[in-house]
Amino acid sequence: MKQIIVPICACVCAALFAGCGGLYSGHLFGVEGPETSATPNSKGGVYSVKNSIGVAAAAVNEVKEADAFYILIFNESPIYIEYDRDAVTLLDQDGKEHKQLSRSRVRQLRRRYKTLRPPIGFRGDVFSERGLRLDRGDRVSPLNPADVLSSKVMPKSRFEFFVFFPRKSAKSDVLHLKIPQVIMGDSGDELVYIFRFEKQTE
Repeated sequence: MKQIIVPICACVCAALFAGCGGLYSGHLFGVEGPETSATPNSKGGVYSVKNSIGVAAAAVNEVKEADAFYILIFNESPIYIEYDRDAVTLLDQDGKEHKQLSRSRVRQLRRRYKTLRPPIGFRGDVFSERGLRLDRGDRVSPLNPADVLSSKVMPKSRFEFFVFFPRKSAKSDVLHLKIPQVIMGDSGDELVYIFRFEKQTE
């Protein structure tokens, strides 16, 4: 009996270790750069602050049929800002820019993945690094309910959303998430945020 149990246990343990070892294989993780900082505790998150306007991003790796990202915009400035989630694009490793998936395809994915969330501890990391409280400011909705593309974020408030792209990570080990058209309300100046994501292979 012992001779049977030992090989079975060995196989189970080997499978478990193999699964654990490959847990993050192929997943995207944000990379720190000259204008971006990595979240200290939650793996794979990055953020950048310009003119007191912060943007944070993390890949949502549980979505297998697309490259999905969680984006958090927080406004520490004394004026409102505007942003257009539809303007967010994804650049593959050849520099080709890709638009988001169609709304009908996104609805399909949202029905399948009903509990999408950022990496555990990601929002806490971002706000603790900035010295902010998570409950500081309410989530801001579009001023016009019919306009779901462009929104305003009032001073000391934040807004969060998800974006979905065709799965370019299958062939690209490096992707760049480009978040343009973050407009300062008083001057109309545009802020552009670019985050680098790399595919983990081990």
